[in-house]
Amino acid sequence: MDAELLDRLLMDQALEALPPDTAALLAAYLSHDEAAALRAQEFDAAADAARCLLRQPTSTALPPFPVVSTGRLDQARRRLRVLRSAAAVAAAFVLGIGLGLTMHVGARDHSRGAAPTAVRSTGLQSTRHLVSAANAATTEGSFWSTQRLAEKSRREPPRDSVPLIWHSVVSLPKPGGTL
Repeated sequence: MDAELLDRLLMDQALEALPPDTAALLAAYLSHDEAAALRAQEFDAAADAARCLLRQPTSTALPPFPVVSTGRLDQARRRLRVLRSAAAVAAAFVLGIGLGLTMHVGARDHSRGAAPTAVRSTGLQSTRHLVSAANAATTEGSFWSTQRLAEKSRREPPRDSVPLIWHSVVSLPKPGGTL
């Protein structure tokens, strides 16, 4: 018999996985071959040692699964998510109010002409010259002024503009002449 085939049969016999007729044939073979019988005893000893180790009861028991604490953890996470969202909305609201008030105060200062007040308090000729230049700039609008941009767009027609003709909401607009 082949050594590899014999090892597989001996392993199955040690693990008690051989069919009865195959076990009877293997027992007959082992009674005639002493080297194979010694090899079968080694397999049986290894299988018995493995069974002994696997049958020992474990002394440590697992604690009960903390179902309640995972629910509390999920609730805490949801609350934190809601608080973060509320804080973000509040921050955006405060920032918007602050920017709006800043823009409103800036526009009010431009309309009142805050710079002439400085002229009255100092009374110097050079300051009056600077203030008149500043007043000219504020009447035109400052660099970041939306008023300046609106006036510029009114004065200049848009470049390279083509009017669109749109007959229906289901059709695409087409470039064309006047509407």
